[in-house]
Amino acid sequence: MSHDMQLVPTADGTVKTEPSAPSRRFFSPDEHATANALCERLLALEPDCPVPVVARIDARLAGQESVRRPAAPDGEAWRHSLAALKADAVDRFQSPFAVLDGDRRDRLILRVRDLGPQAWHEMRAEQVWGLWTGYACTAFYSHPFAWNGAGFRA
Repeated sequence: MSHDMQLVPTADGTVKTEPSAPSRRFFSPDEHATANALCERLLALEPDCPVPVVARIDARLAGQESVRRPAAPDGEAWRHSLAALKADAVDRFQSPFAVLDGDRRDRLILRVRDLGPQAWHEMRAEQVWGLWTGYACTAFYSHPFAWNGAGFRA
């Protein structure tokens, strides 16, 4: 199933497929591609996973914006960390993060995790790790598809 589709519970207890809401309101196309590649590795998502994880993160971050405060701290951290991840990929592998194979993506992601309280691109690595995993897990496990995997029926 495409990430342009989502599972929606119906009144009779079944689940139907319908088009997702617009998939990008906060992330730029480049940020979206990097975030998608990151979340696929963090959550070990299959290519046919119906949960639009990055679209859900994007919507959450877009909802935090306001006219007076154009970028909330989490949004700024997401943008900065995605740019840093892409820069690391280009520096180390001469390709953007989004086009790397899984093994190379994993090496870069695990490097951030393993740094713990140390700095990574002027951010505490453990805070970046928490940001990524917190948002990715919330986006995935708040979707009815994930409830089915946990034994609940949407």
